[in-house]
Amino acid sequence: ARAAEEAKAAEEAAWRAEQEARAAEAAAAVRAEEEEAAATELAEAEAALLLQGAARGVQARNEATRRRAQKARDDAERRMKSAKARLAAQQAAIAAGRTAGRATTDARSAPATDPGPPRHAP
Repeated sequence: ARAAEEAKAAEEAAWRAEQEARAAEAAAAVRAEEEEAAATELAEAEAALLLQGAARGVQARNEATRRRAQKARDDAERRMKSAKARLAAQQAAIAAGRTAGRATTDARSAPATDPGPPRHAP
């Protein structure tokens, strides 16, 4: 009878050990799934950060390009204003020269003073 009890106790212990092993196996599977999900989540977060960094890089390059283009437009506008000012100065100088030339011509053709009556007149 004692051997039967010991056999039964051993059988129950084996059954409990088997149940514990199954529970441990199920827990390990759950842990593995959780770790895989965490690794996937981490990889997705890293990818999102990389994409965000790349987007910032593109945005920074676009901003730098925009600033360079704006500077080029400003420089071109400044050169155009300078060229217009030079042209206006040249045109003013030409007009002043023409006016001075006309004044000289007019002064040469006008009598210096009133000569009065001719000297050979009776």
